[in-house]
Amino acid sequence: MFKQRTYTSIVLSIVFVIALACNLPSGAPAPQDIDPLAAAQLTVTAAANQNPAQVAGQVTPSFTPLATLTSAPAFTETPAFTPTSAFTPTPSFSYVILSENTNCRTGPGKVYDLVDTFTPGQTIEVIGKNPTNEYWYVRSPNNGTEFCWLWGFYATGGNLGNVGVLTPPSTPTPAPNFEVSYAGLDTCVGWWV
Repeated sequence: MFKQRTYTSIVLSIVFVIALACNLPSGAPAPQDIDPLAAAQLTVTAAANQNPAQVAGQVTPSFTPLATLTSAPAFTETPAFTPTSAFTPTPSFSYVILSENTNCRTGPGKVYDLVDTFTPGQTIEVIGKNPTNEYWYVRSPNNGTEFCWLWGFYATGGNLGNVGVLTPPSTPTPAPNFEVSYAGLDTCVGWWV
């Protein structure tokens, strides 16, 4: 009975050791963990570094690697370009922008002489306004030393809150609009022209 027990204990111990031996960790990585390109590179490098033994009278061919194997780079998607709107600076001075061609005169009204005509889209500096807020006193964008009165109907602008009210020039005295011509002299109970 003692022999049988000892025999059973020995058999169980051997089975136990064999079972543990199957699961023992080894220093080499498992086959599925080896990169195939890295393994090929190691093989090529090892073959190139060997010094083949030469047999007397025979030449042993040598191996020269043709190319180095490298793994393909990972693809990284480049994000699409998102356009942004261009920065348009806002003038710090008072200004108007016209939507139609507009005349600029020496005073606020059609009775004043024409100074300039401005086209749509021009940024025009505002210096003042008339008391009825219908005309703007502006600096000409075509000639910076010239000032005139611009009708504000086609004008939209910015920074106009602090524009001062200016007294417009007096209306011009209209020049006489007649012609004098000589028709001749005639007499009849006296002279007349």
